[in-house]
Amino acid sequence: MVYNSLGWSRSDFIRVPINDTNENYSVTDSKGINVPSQINPAFIIPKHTPSFSRYLHIQVNLPPLGFETYYITKTSEKNDNEGKVFKWEGEQRKNFTNEFLT
Repeated sequence: MVYNSLGWSRSDFIRVPINDTNENYSVTDSKGINVPSQINPAFIIPKHTPSFSRYLHIQVNLPPLGFETYYITKTSEKNDNEGKVFKWEGEQRKNFTNEFLT
């Protein structure tokens, strides 16, 4: 469940830490509609080793002062949204872009 505390609609992405290195995931909203998602490696910060190896990034659309429920399911099908949620740019992977964020 993702909550929007703002008084206007919001589109953004969230990240969920995952540890499975070879698993694929499918994300649906409360209406059963597939939601764009993408798996990327976890950020490596000097002197800090995360307890997970990857992030599942999910594109979310939230109503003002409301919430949306998203369901994450393991699947055998490969996620074909690579680069659709956002693209890594540069060696440091600091810049995120997609069709909404440029």
